[in-house]
Amino acid sequence: MTLTYIAMKSKQPFLLVAFFVLFSWLIQQQLQTLSLSSFIYSDSLYLATMDKFGWASYSSPINVNYFPDYLFYLATSGLSPDPVVRVIYTGLVQFALIAFAVTLVTKPYAAALYLSIYIFTALDFAVSLSSHTLLILQVIMTLYLPARFRYLAVMAFSLSDPMFLLIGSAYLVAQSLVQKNSQYKQHLFLIAVWALCFVYGELNNYFNKVVLMLIAGALASWFVQLAYAKFKIPITLRFSAKKVCGFLLLATAVVLALMEYPQWPITPIRERYIIAILGSGMVLLFQDTVISISKLVLSLVCTAIFSAFLYLAAPAMVSKIEPEFARFDCLAKALIARGIDTVAVDYWVSKPLFLRSPKPLKLIQFEFFKAEPFLWGSPYAWAQGDVTYFVQRVGCTKETERTHCTKDWLNTVAKPHALLCESFELYASDQPHSFHDITQKSDSIQKNFKRKVVDKLSF
Repeated sequence: MTLTYIAMKSKQPFLLVAFFVLFSWLIQQQLQTLSLSSFIYSDSLYLATMDKFGWASYSSPINVNYFPDYLFYLATSGLSPDPVVRVIYTGLVQFALIAFAVTLVTKPYAAALYLSIYIFTALDFAVSLSSHTLLILQVIMTLYLPARFRYLAVMAFSLSDPMFLLIGSAYLVAQSLVQKNSQYKQHLFLIAVWALCFVYGELNNYFNKVVLMLIAGALASWFVQLAYAKFKIPITLRFSAKKVCGFLLLATAVVLALMEYPQWPITPIRERYIIAILGSGMVLLFQDTVISISKLVLSLVCTAIFSAFLYLAAPAMVSKIEPEFARFDCLAKALIARGIDTVAVDYWVSKPLFLRSPKPLKLIQFEFFKAEPFLWGSPYAWAQGDVTYFVQRVGCTKETERTHCTKDWLNTVAKPHALLCESFELYASDQPHSFHDITQKSDSIQKNFKRKVVDKLSF
């Protein structure tokens, strides 16, 4: 039995390298045929746009991606002046780093199993800057930080992506199961960090779901203590809190996936969460507690193989930029040719139009349903100005995208003016419409507080 184990152990490095060769080749083939529009759109162009305005002048979405995503984007500055090319390379860099980190800190079979998922599904999220896959890197970094720095890590990583709070909450529930106590102080700390994120995130409604889950985690932790005390349960878990947390996260990922059955494949909005939760759970459950020099060298070799294939896939991906963004290039030129330098557009048009325009355009990112600027993941400069022209996508209706496509207000203040590039409809109003109430983060926080708290509670 011992000899068999030793023999299997000696074959693991060879098997892992063989897996990475096959895995890398398959990923390269898929990346070369992957549609660029499946992972490069206004969400994933967030960092490229923010880089031009500065983070202090930018209204962030719920996952602001400051760390480590933004650092990766800055690191690609020498590769190309084109922001879209840099977004592609940043996505490939983050995919390579996730592969390295997971291979380094987990058992080889677990790393191979997790990475294999990308062959069959979610490959676009692996290279997209709009997903939560980098949550896995944050979990790994927190695991290996000295204990005295972990509270700071929770704050920094949660401000970057509030989903990190849910991983922390799951860990506290696992700790309650192992230690038979409620961990109430730590749960209160997570809720306090959530409040900080909520205010910094300008009271966005998306945070409401996060706090409900945090409260559920706190109640579960309290119930565990109550059950042990009231019913005198003699069972004691002999697993570590990390292992139990990993199991809880894996179970959550499976439940989320089964909720889609039988309408598979999983819808993209849920898929991005499932992949992040699944990866974090596997890291915690199958973690290698000791990282040897040989494991580090093996991980570097495997990552070098993977990175080489990603680099070979990059030219094919970059070559798709021109055809994929042709309609935005055309729209920018059409607006410039008509002498239009200020225009209101919806969220899905704003960033591609801004980044592809040969001349600077003054944009108002507009929420047509509410007839006001839409600040989600955009510079505050796009929420102020006087606008006479509005652009909407052809085929964009309130039935498909209520927020961006409702024309009720638009039809009362403007008239169709021209069809541009067969994909966009230009509207013109007789007089300019002025928007100047939000110029910085404090303005947005005050406005949302008045709308969502003061007005609703009738203070």
